Amino acid sequence: MSTVIWVNYLKEGRVSSDESDKWAVYRFAGKLDRVCGRIGVRKLSDFHDTTDAEANLAPELGRDDAGVDTYRLMAEQGQWFDPDEGLAVLGKLLGELRAHPVHFGILSDRYTDVMADLEECERSIQKAKADGSRFHLCVVM
Repeated sequence: MSTVIWVNYLKEGRVSSDESDKWAVYRFAGKLDRVCGRIGVRKLSDFHDTTDAEANLAPELGRDDAGVDTYRLMAEQGQWFDPDEGLAVLGKLLGELRAHPVHFGILSDRYTDVMADLEECERSIQKAKADGSRFHLCVVM
């Protein structure tokens, strides 16, 4: 099992998710953050929420959080953001990467995977905005 990003939504205290694995956004988070820094926008990883990952690691860390409802936990303790904030970052990041493609990966170029994941994030966050929800990029293990 690999670590991925899902776009989660919070509306009226309830969490839902697009439940779509965006592995490239997680795998290349550092490089995407460097591009964000170069173009003067907030880091994409600022929108990450690790509540789910931390809950899933609890047994390995000797904590007694096994079996906890992570959606409830995220609703209560997660970091949530206004969709306009995420859309502003993604719009500029996608524009930069379209104008100046970046090589993602060592053995092969995963640029198309990264772009597809970012475009899917953008669509999911647009859905959150239309629905009046808040969002975060959930780190899922």
